Amino acid sequence: MKKIFRSITVLSLIAGSLAIFSCKNDGNTKDAPKPMQNEMHQPDLDKQAKAETYKGEKLQAEFKDKKTSDVYNLYIDIKDAFVNTNSQAASEKAAELAKTAANKKGIVAMANEIAENGNINK
Repeated sequence: MKKIFRSITVLSLIAGSLAIFSCKNDGNTKDAPKPMQNEMHQPDLDKQAKAETYKGEKLQAEFKDKKTSDVYNLYIDIKDAFVNTNSQAASEKAAELAKTAANKKGIVAMANEIAENGNINK
């Protein structure tokens, strides 16, 4: 009986120690890891993309080339047209996107579908 009681006591002490040390927060945030930087962030390259706002903070996307920037800007225009339920603007920008992204089959297919469909709900 003593042996069982000792084993239970030792296991309880080990479990308690693990719980205390694993949940310890000493308030030391100085060594906290820094957030990852956006891989697309290229400060000295083309800055032609539209600035977007998120939670009151202005965001600016930057791209390596003008074509990527143009595709992104058209995507944002289409998104804004959907948000504003403006099917005509969405169709116009989608047609323009299909021309701009001619070598990207998936983008062109979706852009053509948006451009050809006048129903914002579809």
